[in-house]
Amino acid sequence: MGGGAGSVWSSSLERIGDVVVVFVGGEIDLDTAPKLERVLAGLPRAQPVIVDCSRVEYFDLAGVHVLEHLYARSAVRRSIVLADLPPHVRRVLELAGLTRTLRVAATVDEALAMLGAGAESDETD
Repeated sequence: MGGGAGSVWSSSLERIGDVVVVFVGGEIDLDTAPKLERVLAGLPRAQPVIVDCSRVEYFDLAGVHVLEHLYARSAVRRSIVLADLPPHVRRVLELAGLTRTLRVAATVDEALAMLGAGAESDETD
């Protein structure tokens, strides 16, 4: 579980209106967090972002730091929503206090509604 050079993770991006949905999967740990950080850092600062965590199998403090950095560098902090958090990810975020800082939605659709986003989709990788 989590931990090191063999950590496997994935990410993909989908544009829905003016929102970018980042689908994250696998392990987010010390080995993979910098890769996720690079993906998120490549997004415009004012871009509304949904981070879908439904496929995250392992999540530790390194992932917390990535989300803290995303929040800190966002030009519009209310434009970040975490979606579909598995219980183990939610627990880590609760312990770190991020569920009080970042907006959380049960699904991507709920997150889109929170952001007032439209329904048109343009998938990108």
